[in-house]
Amino acid sequence: FYSQVSKAVVQYASECRGNAQFLLASPLRMITSSPAAASAYWSNAATNNLTEGEIGDEVEADEIDEAPLKTRLSELCAELNLTDELANSDMKFEKLMSHLGGFWCKYPGDKVIIFSEFKPTLRYLSERLVLEGIQHELIHGDIKENREDVLKRFEFDPEAKVLLSSEVGSEGIDLQFCWVVINYDLPWNPMKVEQRIGRIDRHGQKKEQISIINLLYEGTIDSHVYRRLFERLKLSE
Repeated sequence: FYSQVSKAVVQYASECRGNAQFLLASPLRMITSSPAAASAYWSNAATNNLTEGEIGDEVEADEIDEAPLKTRLSELCAELNLTDELANSDMKFEKLMSHLGGFWCKYPGDKVIIFSEFKPTLRYLSERLVLEGIQHELIHGDIKENREDVLKRFEFDPEAKVLLSSEVGSEGIDLQFCWVVINYDLPWNPMKVEQRIGRIDRHGQKKEQISIINLLYEGTIDSHVYRRLFERLKLSE
């Protein structure tokens, strides 16, 4: 799927004399965030008239999908028809469940925050967690419910084990009652990573050590994003 989308974007770039690397960044990051969610998103793009707002709460200049390219990807995904297969063989989600299972065996009452830049990924994770019987809360830019109400429910409901959050949850909120952050995907901007971590690494945190888990696909754009992030963080340091 990753290879087929890459080929389609490179071909599109050649036809319109565009910059292939520039156009590849957002689609490949969507796939490495969640292959099944990306496939479902593009498969439904034409019929549901989805907008760039689906990609994230803060769409950066290098992440904006051009409409003709989105149409091309929509046609490709409809032809490949891989959404269900990608969901059924989702090793990344299996790795997530392995982490959560091991964590809750040792710390059964503790809560976890999972960040993603992509709303389709967050919706996909929400659906999968429901099937796994894991109660959770969800916040991103399209959630109409008051954010404070959602966060209070997450903090005080012992059954709510997971908070799924976009970047709107990485600023201006205190979550120091948690000590584990899972980055289901990583943003380009190192400050966004610091902001995510800063939700739990703050005054009032009782744990001596917090845990940050980054889930990455080997041999994909993930490795480039990860390397660039830590180069930038080292430079900032």
